[in-house]
Amino acid sequence: MFTERAFIFQKGWRLSTDPENVGIHKEWFASGAPNAAKDVIVPGIIQQVFPDYNGIAWYWTEFDPQLSNTPTSRYLLKFGAVDYAAKIWLNGIFIGEHEGAEVPFELEVTDVLHPNARNLLAVRVINPGEEPVEGFALKQIPHMNKVATAKFTPGSSFNSGGIVMPVTLCEVPMIRFRDARVTADLHTGEVNVELELESESLSDCSGMLTATVRPVRDGQLTASLVQEINFGANSREAAVRFRMEDPHPWSTEDPYLYQIQMQLIVKASNNTAPMIDERTIRFGFRHFEVKDGYFFLNGKRVFVRSTHTGNHYPIGGRVPINRELLYKDLIFSKASGFNMVRFIAGTAIPEQLDFCDEIGLMVYEECHAAWLLEDSPQMGERFDRSTLGMVQRDRNHPSVVIWGLLNETFDGPVFRHAHQFLARLRQLDATRLVLLGSGRWDGHNAAGSVSNPHSLEWEHVWGNEEPGILGDVKRTEWYKGINGYVKGAGDAHLYPTLPQNSEITREIRSIGEGAKPIFVSEYGVGSLLDVLRGSKRYDQHGVDRGLLDARLFHSMADRFLFDWNAYGFDKAYSFPERLFEESQRLHALQRRFQFDLIRANPNVAGFNLTGMLDHAITGEGLWTFWREWKPGIVDVLADGWSPLRWCLFVDPLHAYTGKPFAIEAVLANEDVLAAGQYSASLRISHDGNVVWETAASFEIKDPAPLAACVYRDEVVLDGPEGTYEFEIILDRGGAPAGGRLEFFLSDEVKAADDHSGLVLWGINDEIEEWLHARGFPTTRYSIDSVLDGDSLVLVGALKEGEIDSLLWNRLLAAVSQGASVVFLTPDPFQVGGDPTGRLPLPRKGTCYHLRDWLYHKECVAVPHPMFEGLPTRGILDWRYFGTVTPSHLYEGQELSTDIAAAGFATGYPCQGGYKSGTVLSSHRLDAGMLILNTFKIIGNVGKNPAADRLLLNMIRYAALQE
Repeated sequence: MFTERAFIFQKGWRLSTDPENVGIHKEWFASGAPNAAKDVIVPGIIQQVFPDYNGIAWYWTEFDPQLSNTPTSRYLLKFGAVDYAAKIWLNGIFIGEHEGAEVPFELEVTDVLHPNARNLLAVRVINPGEEPVEGFALKQIPHMNKVATAKFTPGSSFNSGGIVMPVTLCEVPMIRFRDARVTADLHTGEVNVELELESESLSDCSGMLTATVRPVRDGQLTASLVQEINFGANSREAAVRFRMEDPHPWSTEDPYLYQIQMQLIVKASNNTAPMIDERTIRFGFRHFEVKDGYFFLNGKRVFVRSTHTGNHYPIGGRVPINRELLYKDLIFSKASGFNMVRFIAGTAIPEQLDFCDEIGLMVYEECHAAWLLEDSPQMGERFDRSTLGMVQRDRNHPSVVIWGLLNETFDGPVFRHAHQFLARLRQLDATRLVLLGSGRWDGHNAAGSVSNPHSLEWEHVWGNEEPGILGDVKRTEWYKGINGYVKGAGDAHLYPTLPQNSEITREIRSIGEGAKPIFVSEYGVGSLLDVLRGSKRYDQHGVDRGLLDARLFHSMADRFLFDWNAYGFDKAYSFPERLFEESQRLHALQRRFQFDLIRANPNVAGFNLTGMLDHAITGEGLWTFWREWKPGIVDVLADGWSPLRWCLFVDPLHAYTGKPFAIEAVLANEDVLAAGQYSASLRISHDGNVVWETAASFEIKDPAPLAACVYRDEVVLDGPEGTYEFEIILDRGGAPAGGRLEFFLSDEVKAADDHSGLVLWGINDEIEEWLHARGFPTTRYSIDSVLDGDSLVLVGALKEGEIDSLLWNRLLAAVSQGASVVFLTPDPFQVGGDPTGRLPLPRKGTCYHLRDWLYHKECVAVPHPMFEGLPTRGILDWRYFGTVTPSHLYEGQELSTDIAAAGFATGYPCQGGYKSGTVLSSHRLDAGMLILNTFKIIGNVGKNPAADRLLLNMIRYAALQE
């Protein structure tokens, strides 16, 4: 019997760059590694050794395989993947080339290999940058979201490449199994195995094919057959078919696997010894589809609970040095309630798919061509090669249930090509769900998002999709306030500006209303990237600080610590490390709120959560880049994904005592509760004392929606101030998860004690009336006003054209004499394109907007009179401050100031990944003082208790400085 033998190339590799492209001319393929070459790990990436290099590089290894050399043996050199293009020589002889970053290929080396002597293998790799190399340019090849190192920002990927999967030398028989496709029909029990057989130089022969099917768990024989095969050419196809009674389905709860074992025995006519080849393939019976807009697995409706990964690792980039990490992400996902993982714009590593088969984790897979591929004359060919390569490699895995073609792709040649690509894909696999484009940034409702198994059409089953003809290329229309969301899209990305207002909350809760169901394929919120712990982990593992990921972590950590100390923020936490821990704890609460929004919407058929981990050097993950759970997130996930759970809402989360606020309880129900009448009990408590309670009766209909409102009303509570808890329980019939929500009540700010007179400039009537109601006498600043050293001036959102230079100069003169000025926004300092052109400080610095969304800053406060009565030692909790939270930062002013609050962003999508600046500070100017503020006081006074308290505190603090 022939047993395939393999020599695995693991050690002894050398690597050299070839920026001038002289290697072929100098015959490096025959001479071996030059003196400048360095030792390298294979599989791995070039950038582990040459961090900033892209272009042409050469790998070499010498080996003595000590393999047998029988007349019926052949030798194949197999590459798991080379990113991106490769040319290969063995013993100085060119043996072949390959283009494509993710799929395996093999080369015949029988005639050039020395089976029992030294061999030299040379591999020339092109990992292109932005400038073309032999027709390859980064943006024009399938490259996911890789960018040049100089242009890297968190959220993208460093441009890396090399021999990224294992290399093996295999001894195989002259006649062998080359490929096999297994399809198993759950409804009929039919198993169809389509075989591609290869016969080298043997055409006049016949063989016997034996096949057996057994469950993997117990190995008991289920089915078998024997059939004869006649060879009439160098390669041919064959088919094996079984019919099984009552097949056991593969599912996420019960990942039941079968395996088919095939043996091919061929006797040549020249009476040589028979040739034998064997192949074992695991498979499963399952059917995954979209029906009436909802997902169904094996005929049962399921709510897709997915998250995505860029398969990014701290040491090795795409190729983890620690192989445990290949599985850790999947274990974490399964353990925390996910039933699917999305490999976004990059295929899974094959061992990961084996593992998903075994643990019952569905897979939604995309290849490098799915994102950011630029149009070129080779675009169609490269898209097809990349996508079909993924399908052919992974189509036998029962865990793989979705092929994704595109991610966040606008209308244009790439989208149009993918839209027409379906028929080609179906030639390789007809059995899986195919999704056209995650996010549907193309904006074409005439293009359906879904192709169900065995369908050759794009089906219009989600959102506002309706059959029609694709029009001309047009500009995508975004929904205001929710970044990435195309109104009406059935496959939706939701990235609202945070903290989000009530209008955006209502939109997310009602998305899909009046239309077909919606698949929310991206939505999430992260934390700060823990650059302090992360950089220490690199040191702990002895990683060279010059390597790309380590370099960025250390750079962000150094910049953060410099600013933290310069601002004097040791008063905020005992150690700066605690800031990142607190950010991660608050992140878990923000995730819970987003779960409530999604699960309370009966139109949402599934949710792919952004994102699994802090890949791409961001803070977007549920766990860190080093695969450590973020505090509190496990409980949030267990609650968020529970098939039966409460979704609770209080609007606003920070309300006034004595004034009405809204409460609502929604029950998310994934076909758990039977149809019928139910009752629930609701309470609000403070410091353990119940201050409000009621009961609610409701009906679960048949068929049950995925969510149903149980109670909605307005409540008025007279206090006291503090933290309250809204709770609900189901009296009987089921045990929903969740059912508790914290919120805050505050008294209205009382009248001022000192009744300081205020001069108002650019302050709206609403704020002036609020000040009057609290006893502040006010005057409007005008040409007739007289300012002196005792004046206290409140300046609003004055625009450049609204500022009279005479009034401005008088204001500054009064400050020099001792007056205090509170600037409620940075607007008055804008001069042309300079946001601080009018700022009257020796070092003006700048002021910039930093949007908070998936990636965001944290605003941190230290104990200070301007925060009296507010819970503000450390991070400012979005739940309490809401839309008052600042979005502008002052940066670069002199630091001999009194800083009350500042913002910090790490792992943010900006050059260098780090931003910081002050948001509330006081500055001495001669005898007077300026208060610079970016809290959103204007528009929130009288509506948000935090805005009221901050305004009063700033006025009082300024008055004390006169």
